[in-house]
Amino acid sequence: LGVVRDGDVLDARLAAGQIAQHLQAHATATDEDWRPAFEKMRRGSAWLET
Repeated sequence: LGVVRDGDVLDARLAAGQIAQHLQAHATATDEDWRPAFEKMRRGSAWLET
């Protein structure tokens, strides 16, 4: 595995934020269908905050 650069982490944060905004912007009555994937992504990006 290569070394993770600060820019890579920033890009991942921005991408995760854009995905979250997209899901929230398109929330519908089927929001519960999206919630598991959204929560999984949110937990997966938590390591970026450390």
